[in-house]
Amino acid sequence: MSQTGYHHPVLPRLPDTLGKYVLLLLIVPALTFAMGLRNDFVDWDDPALITENPISHGLTWDNVKASWTSYDPELYIPHTFLTYQVDYTIGGLHPFIYHLHNLLFHLLNVLLVAWLVFLLVGSAPIALVCGLLFAVHPLNAETVLWASARKDLLSSTWFFASIIAYLYARERRKTSLWIVSLLCFVSGLLSKVMIATLPVILLLIEWRGVTLSSSKGDTDRRSWFDGLTMTRLLPYVALSILFGIIALLGKKAFVAAASLQETILLAGKAVMFLLLKFVAPIRLSVLYPYTDPISFASPGLIVALLAVIVLTILAIIAARRGHRDVLFGWLWFLVCLSPTFLLYRRGEHFGDIYFTSGRYFYAAGVGLMLPLVTLAASRVTTQTLKGMAVAVLGVSAILSMMQAFVWKDTESLFRNVLTFYPNSQIAHVTIGNHYQSLGDLERAFTHYDKALTIRPTSLAYFNLGNALLTLNRADEAIEAGKQALELDPALVIAHVNLGVGYVKKEMIDEAVASFQKAIELDPNSVQGHFNLGVMFEKQKKWEVAVREYKRVLDLNPTLQVAVERLAAARKNLPGIPY
Repeated sequence: MSQTGYHHPVLPRLPDTLGKYVLLLLIVPALTFAMGLRNDFVDWDDPALITENPISHGLTWDNVKASWTSYDPELYIPHTFLTYQVDYTIGGLHPFIYHLHNLLFHLLNVLLVAWLVFLLVGSAPIALVCGLLFAVHPLNAETVLWASARKDLLSSTWFFASIIAYLYARERRKTSLWIVSLLCFVSGLLSKVMIATLPVILLLIEWRGVTLSSSKGDTDRRSWFDGLTMTRLLPYVALSILFGIIALLGKKAFVAAASLQETILLAGKAVMFLLLKFVAPIRLSVLYPYTDPISFASPGLIVALLAVIVLTILAIIAARRGHRDVLFGWLWFLVCLSPTFLLYRRGEHFGDIYFTSGRYFYAAGVGLMLPLVTLAASRVTTQTLKGMAVAVLGVSAILSMMQAFVWKDTESLFRNVLTFYPNSQIAHVTIGNHYQSLGDLERAFTHYDKALTIRPTSLAYFNLGNALLTLNRADEAIEAGKQALELDPALVIAHVNLGVGYVKKEMIDEAVASFQKAIELDPNSVQGHFNLGVMFEKQKKWEVAVREYKRVLDLNPTLQVAVERLAAARKNLPGIPY
């Protein structure tokens, strides 16, 4: 970097009262979310990522290797899997360990946010208030209280750390610090690719730094976007492109299902929704379904989109009048949210639309907090600011504490969804599955019926059939399975369940055909291979039965019932040691 021309503003030194600030930044969120440490896992990604995912069950070479060579199934998150493997090694599947680990990551992020804001604005009180608001805001509760949101916490940790290292590298012109920033970025991308927008955030910081210098009368300065800046940011851009491609390979079904019109309209809806929830964090839910038509003729969608455009124009005007942090923070918010705009389709066969999630706000929300607190501090007395901060933070902490009860277990979580969105068919299916796991089939059937009334889906029919199999009502289970496959012929678990129904009816050939179809659709279907092995045993086809059980153990070496079946089948193969 040239020693002449524009020099970036010298970063402020940490305050002498740092210890008191750090203590406050740790105690407040720790007390706020302590109740969540008693919570259970929930049947919403937790089984797929943690409780039923062998990759997360222990810090072994095979698990580490698997985490680097597979998706989750949509995201590439080897570093997140590593933290789950550590949790399992420490405490097995005790949810307390996972929730504690989440809280510790959140406390670290609180410190990093306060540090980052301090470096940007040079005010310890503003940094403290921003850090505390980030710490206890109810929109961030989902990320802290949900074990499966670890990837958002961890990627945010590396995101904030990378920016801080970049700021120090830029000021001190040390290549070693720049390398640290890049390594933090890589670690964040390996936790969740959502932070791939970091190069744009760094570009915004470059623009803000030059604007800051200009506002102080520095006329001898270089352009904020010159060859030096491009050279410095190029490795970040390259990493973003690389991991973006990796992410698209896992999310290609979602991206393929997205249309430009839907993306634009629901993006505006998502931005304004989260902005309003930031101001009034009530009626929070793990799901925010959208059931109205998606078109430019929809008043709600077009108003939201126009509001985003108007707010962007107003932020530009504010920046031209000297309030640069308004535009800086607004663009930070939009940029961090942008990767989520293609992820609005959820649920079986992309039939459901959920336009946003609370966890998307986690890193993006810092962009709203910084200008809000900065503007408030510039317009009121210190005493008034303290009073406002105490009131806002107190209310936010109470609302976040209440969210801990919402996330207590699966039933609480999805009953909360149905309170605000009674037509969420996935919420009914999930609660039905929960009751089925408890053996309360009457209530399970009630929720499955409601889900099918709202909108027939293959997932609802599959779960209905699963419950019917439990009651040995094989004919009805087979019919439910056929209806599931009529809606989605590629639903692997429905083929497996249909096969089990045929087994109960002693229709062996039909059962074998169903299990083989499941394996054809998913060669890694443990249930498909296991049940096919059982069928070959019934037909005394010992050699192919052994082959299927060996395949099961290749996919899941810890499945004891497969070990026992394999040993029993081998006894029937003369001349082959077992």
